[in-house]
Amino acid sequence: MIQDIAPHTYHNEYKPVAPDKGSHILAYEEGKILMKKDGETMTLPSFGELEGKVENLYENYIYLFSVDEEHFYLIPDLDTSLLPGYQFEITRVLRTAEPQYLAFAGITGYQLFQWYSKRRFCGCCGQPMVHDKTERKMICPSCGNGEYPVLSPAVIVGVTNGDKLILSKYEGRNHTRYAM
Repeated sequence: MIQDIAPHTYHNEYKPVAPDKGSHILAYEEGKILMKKDGETMTLPSFGELEGKVENLYENYIYLFSVDEEHFYLIPDLDTSLLPGYQFEITRVLRTAEPQYLAFAGITGYQLFQWYSKRRFCGCCGQPMVHDKTERKMICPSCGNGEYPVLSPAVIVGVTNGDKLILSKYEGRNHTRYAM
């Protein structure tokens, strides 16, 4: 999927910057992403759309990453009813959504959202974890335990028979494309 966002460039390095009006908000709920959808075209909410509606909007956020100069954030405990016109769509729609760099941001943000959601308490002492200020990690202020996102590298293999490539489909799913 990352190969499909060209000419855009994904910046995964943790260099948090303060959001501006045009910065994107990623919000998730039960395997769904908050977005506007017009056919296959998607739109993500921005900070500008919440100005005057959310107290401390520009202080209470989690920096995720950037694509080119566009920044993406989570807002803890966001009241999504403040964003009329947006609705939660199952993340599977991101497979075909346009523009592809926003779909990539949506699914990458979902993975980070899940990681942050599961790192609320320290695995060593059980105390609440906090966001580290200098790295993408959660840290326990009580015992100092730090936890980083787990990397799950993938290997892609093509099985050929002469000039033919073997393709497979997922069994028992509504997704009709070939497996990737």
